[in-house]
Formats: sequence, C-alpha cells, structure tokens
Amino acid sequence: MQIDYTGTVDGKPILEVAPEAKVVASGTGFWTQVEEGRFLPEILDAVKGMKVGETKEGVKAKFAKEGAPEGLGGKKAVYTVTLKAFRRRVLPTDAEFAEKAKAESIEKLSATIRETLEKQAVEAEAMRRENEAVELLLKKADFDVPQSQVRRAMDGYLQELAQRAQYSGLDASYFEKNRDKILKDAEDAATKQVRLWYVLEAIAKAENIEAKDEERGKKVIDFVLANVKK
Repeated sequence: MQIDYTGTVDGKPILEVAPEAKVVASGTGFWTQVEEGRFLPEILDAVKGMKVGETKEGVKAKFAKEGAPEGLGGKKAVYTVTLKAFRRRVLPTDAEFAEKAKAESIEKLSATIRETLEKQAVEAEAMRRENEAVELLLKKADFDVPQSQVRRAMDGYLQELAQRAQYSGLDASYFEKNRDKILKDAEDAATKQVRLWYVLEAIAKAENIEAKDEERGKKVIDFVLANVKK
C-alpha cells in the first residue's frame, strides 16, 4: 500500500520532539506491506478497510520504552493517514514460476532445489565435523608458537576482515572504536591457526600421511575424524 501520514506528540510535530525520527514522523507516497513488523502496527491496522483516497485522523500509536527512536520512548503519538494506492501481491502459477527460473517444469525445478539443499546439508555436516575435529585438537594443544608466524597470520586475518568490512559497508570509525578488541581477536585467531598447523604437521609425520601442503591438512583432519569415537 502507499500512504501519506504525519504524526504529532503532545500536539507538536514528531520532528520537533525527535529530529532524528524522520521515518515515523511523516511520509508522502510511502510504500509498505500490510503485515506485522513492516511499519507502525497502529497505522497498518488503521488502513484496513479504508478506500483509496480516504483519510483517517486521530490514529493513536504508542512507542515502546525500549528500542524506540531517541526522544520517543514511551511516548504517545497521533497520526493522520491517507491511503493513496493499494496493490495486491499475486503469486505466479507453477508454470510461470518455472519459466522465470528457466526450468523445463516445476517438477524438475523442485528436484534441482531438493538436490541443492541436500548437497548443502552434506557440506554443512562435513564442515561441522571438521570444526569439531579442529576444536578437539586445539583443546589438547597449549604451547607457545613463534611470534613471527603469529604476526604473519594476523596480517592475513586483518586483510580478510578489512575486505569483509568493505563489502558490508563498515567505515573506519568502527575499527577505531573497536581497535583493541579487533587486534585481540586477530591475535587469538592467528595463534590458534599457527598452533593448529604444528599439530597437523606432527600428526602427518607420526602417521606417515603424505600429500601436498594444501591437501595434507585435509587428510589429517579426515584421519582424526575417522578415529574419533562417535
């Protein structure tokens, strides 16, 4: 639905009471869905049964004490709401859905989705067991490792973190504010990584597990998993 709305608190426009609360203060041509959690519940309830072009005044709403925009916690507001337009979502038929997904039929599409989900479940379980094996190995390993190797591992950890932050939109202020924690987490992760490398190398040597560097760790993990009591 598309609505125009404007709200007041204690007879004053909401923006005068809470300058940062633009979304809940007023809107023109605002689109939202008529379902719980999409917008202020009192406004969503008010538009039910309204006709396009109709205006309803005196729509009362109350902001929660916790989680409300600054300055509005526990406050009561009164809105004037006008329904501008209304659209109903129409789900596609099975044939239309399959066509949009570029599948021959809904049956083949369902089979493909099921196969993908099953594959993801298998991969997730394999990852869970690998993590379980790594945790078991690290739990029994508590020894000092060369700080030069830890620093190199930290550099890799921090570079990866910076890339993820760039994709998620985090700015420099986040790192400045959390600098100490980020460096501590990076050092802990790097120490575990280096320690794990020594453990895997020791097991590979003891069990005569031979493979290329990038494959040897995986073979050792498989060996550990095969010998862990289920």
